Amino acid sequence: MQAVEIVDRGGSIMMVGTISEPVPINFLKINREVTIHTVFRYANNYPMTIEAISSGRFDVKSMVTNVYEYKDVQKAFDESVNCKADIIKGVIKMTQE
Repeated sequence: MQAVEIVDRGGSIMMVGTISEPVPINFLKINREVTIHTVFRYANNYPMTIEAISSGRFDVKSMVTNVYEYKDVQKAFDESVNCKADIIKGVIKMTQE
């Protein structure tokens, strides 16, 4: 319900996954050339995504803006909540000791 309140004119609302109960939509709020997209999670996208990453067509490393040591996991979660404008993708490194 919040999405229809904040979407800009000409914007899109993406519904990912399933919704467990009915959600009322006030269509008067999105009467501004808004597009609603739906996708049932990521069904059938994994093989195509894996191939795009492995071939180099999609560079996932460039998305990583913050890397954290495992001991700093709480800091990683705190910053992901409190510094949303600065973090695109945070990674927590898992190392064997």
